[in-house]
Amino acid sequence: MNASITEAGAGLLASVLVLVALAVTGPDAHASAPAYERGVTVGEWGPTAYAPAATRRTMRRLARRDGVDTVTLFVVWEQQNARSTRIGPHGRAAPVSRIVGAIKAARRAGMRVTLRPYLDRLDGGWRGRIAPSSIAAWFRSYQRFVLRFARVAQTQGVDTLVVGSEMVSLSGESARWRRLVARVRGRFHRKVTYQANWDEADSINWWGALDMISISAYFPLDRSPLPRVGDLVAGWRQYRGQGSRVMDWVDRVRQLHERYRKQVIFGEIGYRAISTAAAEPWNIGASGAPSTRTQANAYEAAFRVWYRVPWFRGFNWWYVPPQPALVKGLQGSDHRPSAAALRVLRRWHRRSR
Repeated sequence: MNASITEAGAGLLASVLVLVALAVTGPDAHASAPAYERGVTVGEWGPTAYAPAATRRTMRRLARRDGVDTVTLFVVWEQQNARSTRIGPHGRAAPVSRIVGAIKAARRAGMRVTLRPYLDRLDGGWRGRIAPSSIAAWFRSYQRFVLRFARVAQTQGVDTLVVGSEMVSLSGESARWRRLVARVRGRFHRKVTYQANWDEADSINWWGALDMISISAYFPLDRSPLPRVGDLVAGWRQYRGQGSRVMDWVDRVRQLHERYRKQVIFGEIGYRAISTAAAEPWNIGASGAPSTRTQANAYEAAFRVWYRVPWFRGFNWWYVPPQPALVKGLQGSDHRPSAAALRVLRRWHRRSR
């Protein structure tokens, strides 16, 4: 065979292979590649939640000023009490049309969207402590809720769907959750996860059915008032509570990653703007003097510890309401990032990983 013909054939083959590679690694493949989320939760409750103009302004500001590339939106349905088996859209549910509008506003601003349907209780109790009188009936009702928003998520191009949040008392029902995940995947064809409470994540044995490990990362870090950044960084690895046991939260999360070979994301993390914010970050009723410095220090410590961990997928900070007046005076409204905390967030978002 003539050498020049062989070279030409080789060149043609190489060109074809390049074109095939480009097709495989085009926009869709790039979108499904491992990504880091510089995220916040954007959320409100009730029939006037996610007002269109305010939501559009919020999304543009987060993307342009704060370097946010992912937002989590939540929709709340409720059950009457711990024993209830029926879940429905009561007074705290945002209208579906407002949820759809918020998804579109985020996507127009160039951000990815996570949709998180989650459950509250009308009696004020915590979702993690429910004990339905019939677990089978409860799951049937809960499935209708999640599948309804799986369809919304698929239609609107949502990137990730969360099938449950902090369902501590029921997350051991592994077979039922696996069936729910399978049914969700029949309607929603992108990433699916479950958001575990910080003290629940390593007891769940069905992470393998999901695309990533999501944690509400309210790990206690320091019990003293006004902790410094260095104290909080240390608290991630050497937290000593009221007993003698020292907890290494970083190693605990790392072991979870290694067991399942999944990326880990903090689907919810936040600190109140009070002096004791790092003692019980989840506790919206804890007492403490107002302190935006403590909140900002806790943000800084979290970024220092986690930002460049290769298998860590990112943060979704809790939370930014498009209409601050809707949450004014509510318990936990000081979980919103203060101006000082937002400066920390912006500075880290500008840094490469």
